[in-house]
Amino acid sequence: MLRSEGVPILPKVQRRRTRIVLVDDHAILRDAVRAKLQDESDLEVVGEADTIDDAVDLAARLHPDLMITDIAFRKCGGVQAIGRLRRASPGMHVLILTQHTSAVWKRAAISAGADVCVAKSSPFELLLDAIREAIDRMRRGSAAGRSARVGTPFHDLTPRQIEVLIAIGLGSSSQELAKKFGLSVKTIYKHRSQLMRKLGLRNEAQVARFAIANGFTTAGDDTPAPRMHSDPG
Repeated sequence: MLRSEGVPILPKVQRRRTRIVLVDDHAILRDAVRAKLQDESDLEVVGEADTIDDAVDLAARLHPDLMITDIAFRKCGGVQAIGRLRRASPGMHVLILTQHTSAVWKRAAISAGADVCVAKSSPFELLLDAIREAIDRMRRGSAAGRSARVGTPFHDLTPRQIEVLIAIGLGSSSQELAKKFGLSVKTIYKHRSQLMRKLGLRNEAQVARFAIANGFTTAGDDTPAPRMHSDPG
């Protein structure tokens, strides 16, 4: 032990850096976030991915402390991706960095197991605050409470199924949904059927009551629910 004028000098305790994986299908955004995080002495980016499949693989191999990820990808994504990530590394915290600012999307993401959601339009300081919040939860050992949310009714819903859930809750018929979203009635029936199966509901009236009871018909801000894109069928 070192001494200075007879007084023991205790060695400095080096706190382990928080290990982070960045996931986004836009390389420029990943580069920008990584560059900013590199200025933080207690944060370390240990991996990057541009697809959910690669993110799941990194989560299982690296077991990072925190994953910063979007949930809207060109090939595969959506709220159900959060459940995949959490199952790959149960002790990992998940921060969603997304362009979707609606409270409906945030509610679904948190219910699916995310710790916090940050809009991509936010200043970096807000993202950093959210990272600190997730780290603080991790150090308080609150992962168990968050893990208990995985498996809630929302965790396996796709973005389109959430949109159908919202629209049914607002009173739209399948024919109106088909016209509004540019899809066939058959495709709307498919989404509705899958939605009811995942939620354990038997008919459209139950879907509407579920959407209203869980707040999916009230966004809570001025951002409209995202539109569905056309798909064959």
